[in-house]
Amino acid sequence: MGIVDAFSKEDRVEVKFSDFYNLIKESIKAELLTNGINCETPHAYMREMMTGKREEDAHSNSVRTIHIVAETEQDQDPFEDADKAGAEDQAESEG
Repeated sequence: MGIVDAFSKEDRVEVKFSDFYNLIKESIKAELLTNGINCETPHAYMREMMTGKREEDAHSNSVRTIHIVAETEQDQDPFEDADKAGAEDQAESEG
């Protein structure tokens, strides 16, 4: 007779709250890590999430990329094309 035979399907087991808390905490970590893998999150970010410590090297490239994109977007006027189209329509209606 093994230990599995000692339990039925719906038996209750006494667990200390601290053990239950640690069990749930590790379960949530595994769930978050699985979600990160499924969403193709970079490994550096997942390591930071699991350890709680920031890795400076992992963020240096992404921060630079964000600044470059922000600078190029500021140089372009989003209403420039609309202003040109409006001026052309007005010239056609007057002429």
